[in-house]
Amino acid sequence: MGALFGVVFGLVAAGGAILAARGRHERIAEAWGRAASDLGLSFFPASGMAHGEIRGDIRGVSVHVDVHMRKSGDSRAAYTRVRLMYPSGVNESFYLSKQQPFSIFARLFGQRDMIIGDPTFDSRVVIDAPDPIALDRFLTPARRMAILRMMESHQYVDVSARTLTAEAFRVEEDGRALVARIGHLVDIALVLSAPSDVDLALQQQRHGDLADAVQSLHTINDVQDMPPNSFTQFLEAEALVAMGDGEQASQVLDDLPVFDAELGEWKMVARNHPKPVELKPIAAANLSRPEPESQPQPLQSTLEEEVSLDQQSVIDDLFDSERPGYEVEQRFFDVYESATVEWSGTVRRVREFRSDRDFPGAGVKATIVIGSRGDSKLVSNQIQAIVHLPEHTSVEPEEHVGFRGTFVRTDRYMRNLFVANAEIV
Repeated sequence: MGALFGVVFGLVAAGGAILAARGRHERIAEAWGRAASDLGLSFFPASGMAHGEIRGDIRGVSVHVDVHMRKSGDSRAAYTRVRLMYPSGVNESFYLSKQQPFSIFARLFGQRDMIIGDPTFDSRVVIDAPDPIALDRFLTPARRMAILRMMESHQYVDVSARTLTAEAFRVEEDGRALVARIGHLVDIALVLSAPSDVDLALQQQRHGDLADAVQSLHTINDVQDMPPNSFTQFLEAEALVAMGDGEQASQVLDDLPVFDAELGEWKMVARNHPKPVELKPIAAANLSRPEPESQPQPLQSTLEEEVSLDQQSVIDDLFDSERPGYEVEQRFFDVYESATVEWSGTVRRVREFRSDRDFPGAGVKATIVIGSRGDSKLVSNQIQAIVHLPEHTSVEPEEHVGFRGTFVRTDRYMRNLFVANAEIV
């Protein structure tokens, strides 16, 4: 009798599992069909328990979404795969993929992995490119940041001059999340296709004109009768967080569709820091330079840790390539904001201004190279301080100077540190 009960129980359990799997399969098919309809794409259901496909075209980008089974040892796992083909004037042959735990072994067996000198990019991307010059032409700042964004939000990513493939773990069951993911990847593909406007904004950001970069990115996103690009919205929000303007950053982030955890982390940082530090104008310079004083004492941070303000220590801490951008910004706010620093470096450029959107009043805006991270090959690995000096301060490009001031913000992606109310020492 007991054996018969066991057989019956097993049959019932198996039947229940089959019904549950079929129900889940039907829910996924319904969600994918709804997502395809919302995006103006077509859903092609599959027979039996196989998964269907989404195909079509969005603003000139060819879209193909399916389920990819990956094998690891004796197990198999399902991934939601989005494959895009985008228009591009680039004819070069190269292949970029996300670093995986086994990438080091692939290199031992001859897989090419070029190092470009950007620690963040090199730690996340495997580069197989026969022509470094052609790769350099392709990897503009906008494209590098777009590729990094995909690497941070997907388990597997492959990019070529005209195609990108991104895979996220499991079969996506939420139609809204699938719409957000596909739409975001299409927006990234459009930037990969035509990055020039975004590159100009990022050039402003690299030069230390952070507020001007925010305005340029906002202009890109605020095109009449066109949906804003979610990737450039993300760049705008990150730049606003770097400025300490969490209130404005939150407004931008709240407009973005949520499909990964990183967006939630950026929202948390923005909410925690709604207003930027209030900066005050500084008086005109005393033209006779003061004698150097002793280095500032270590900072006792809000995290109850003693933190060195030695410039290389700060560089190593904030530009650790393994730390996500939102963690860098949060650490800056928790540890370094408003600290007094005394550093030195080589002047790269100098601009005297009557009005500047990053610093109040008049003064001199000096870009000073204070260190580096990484082994530069194709891109700059330099760390810059954007320093607000008093009017009429006399500094020249290529001059090595010491300066003291207030550390007010960091721009991790552009490797810029902003120092206000500074003086030459």
